[in-house]
Amino acid sequence: MELLSTLVPSLRGLVWEFRKSVVAAGYELITIADDIEVVLLTAEEPGSTFELEGRLRGIAARIVVALEYGVSLCDIAVVAESSS
Repeated sequence: MELLSTLVPSLRGLVWEFRKSVVAAGYELITIADDIEVVLLTAEEPGSTFELEGRLRGIAARIVVALEYGVSLCDIAVVAESSS
């Protein structure tokens, strides 16, 4: 997390765009942070794109929280699983 925070410190306050991937079969959530393109990619699955977008935005939110509070993504995943 420290390395990511150093590379893209502005990642915490950016707008992400969901779209069909231009590099793979699937969808991506993309933003530009500190002149670096940050992409979260998911394979195309049956079902709604709304669900896929929700999953990617959830991952992005976990990354932002981890950067903001200096916690491990594993700690966040455990909390997310226990709350569902």
